[in-house]
Amino acid sequence: MEPLETEVQQKKKANRITLTHAAIATGLGFVPFPLLDAAGILGIQLWMLRRLAEAYDVPFKKNLAKSIIGTLVGNIGSVGAVKLVPGLGSLLGGGMVAVSAGAATYALGKLFTQHFSQGGTLLSFDPVKSQEYFRQLYEEGKITVKELKAQENGFAEVHNQALASTSALKQANEELRATIAALQNQLERGKKDRKYAVVALQEKKRRRFRWLWLILVLVMVVAAAAWFFPAGYFKAEDLAAQSGGEKVETAGVDNNALTSAGTEAAAELALDTSAAILAGPTAAELEFLPGSTEAVVADYMSALDAGFPKTFTLDAAQFEEGAVMLTPAAEAQIANIAALLQNYPAATLRIYGQADQNGGTAANRQAGRNRARLIQEALEKNGVARKRMSATYREKPAPPDGKRGAEIEVERREQE
Repeated sequence: MEPLETEVQQKKKANRITLTHAAIATGLGFVPFPLLDAAGILGIQLWMLRRLAEAYDVPFKKNLAKSIIGTLVGNIGSVGAVKLVPGLGSLLGGGMVAVSAGAATYALGKLFTQHFSQGGTLLSFDPVKSQEYFRQLYEEGKITVKELKAQENGFAEVHNQALASTSALKQANEELRATIAALQNQLERGKKDRKYAVVALQEKKRRRFRWLWLILVLVMVVAAAAWFFPAGYFKAEDLAAQSGGEKVETAGVDNNALTSAGTEAAAELALDTSAAILAGPTAAELEFLPGSTEAVVADYMSALDAGFPKTFTLDAAQFEEGAVMLTPAAEAQIANIAALLQNYPAATLRIYGQADQNGGTAANRQAGRNRARLIQEALEKNGVARKRMSATYREKPAPPDGKRGAEIEVERREQE
């Protein structure tokens, strides 16, 4: 998309955001409770500035935005104090606050649209120098709001619909949480069922191998008997002499030759028990839980023909939106991976923390970096040298539960 077309699209979006929030602020002016309407209007104005900052990819600071609004707009609650007068005061106060709130919100939107479009940020904004221009936009906003005020009944209906929609959203959110909880329970039950199935399968295999060993022993006995009888080692007279207590010497039989022949026969029948050559310990040797990330990493890295780089998802490292904290399960998993890496002193890895999606681009990516660095520090505490690791972010769509994860990429296993 061309830069000029991009700028036009941004201004159109900013204009829609400004008008929408000005209309909502005007509607909130009719709330019959003094001071409560001012708090709601301030929230609408903060919401509008956040959306404008996102439209222009500008970092948003809530406290700084509050300070700017307070300097430019002043305390709308002082206008709403007229509502304290019984009867007519509520009507007059509602109209005054509605016009003031709508005009101020309109002026704020227009002022920051121009500021952001010129490359400015909240930190570079000077509210003192902008007050005169803000008053001009405020007067312009009054004209616009008068048209909105004429639709007072419509605003009340929109407000009621918003309240109804909020209630419906809350109910839908509760239902969604219940559904997610049910799915999580099903997943936990599925994991337990799979674990029991694996144990049962292993036990079945062990029983099968017991039978195979028994059959193998029987085959060896039969083969030995088939070899010894034709050679004449079990003659009738020898058996009779042994039963009578007499010591019978075997004529013409070399004992050394017999021992050598038996050894050769045993060697021919012995199984090849040599193990496959591996690059390192397997998950079973390290006693990792089957199916866990550390088990998958261990088995992959132990294979001589494994290719690198290779990426693995840390299934235990899950973060709420905006949070950077490791659970005990995640710490245990990272400790296992650190123990595994001690067997590969030349291995290097890159750690990816998944970025957030609900804030500004810069803040979202920084959250991903912080998660990666947290895992890097945990690995370092467990003995992995920092020079073997690097940390960065990765942007991925959020799963249904909204949690953000982390990944490790093993770049190489040996020195190149």
